[in-house]
Amino acid sequence: RQKKITETMLTNAREAMTAKDFNKAVNLFKQAAQREPASVEIQKELTLAEQAQNTARLAAIKQKEEADKKAKFQGVLSTANKNLTDKNFDSAIVGFKEALTLS
Repeated sequence: RQKKITETMLTNAREAMTAKDFNKAVNLFKQAAQREPASVEIQKELTLAEQAQNTARLAAIKQKEEADKKAKFQGVLSTANKNLTDKNFDSAIVGFKEALTLS
């Protein structure tokens, strides 16, 4: 019965990996590893799931940083364009120079 529970956990963990639900996969692999601490295969799959989880986390951080940078660039550019339209040339120049540093 215990072996069946572990096999179900592993099946669910592998399905979570396929679905890119790495948090769920890691949790399930950890539970399976606790049930069978001597299993090299479970440890290997747990390590792969943790690596995928970390890679996904880093990709999400990078994506957010890029989105934030783009939003800041758009804001600075918009302000510079408004200053240009309003004939505030000195402010427009400062804004465009700042936008260049952000691009």
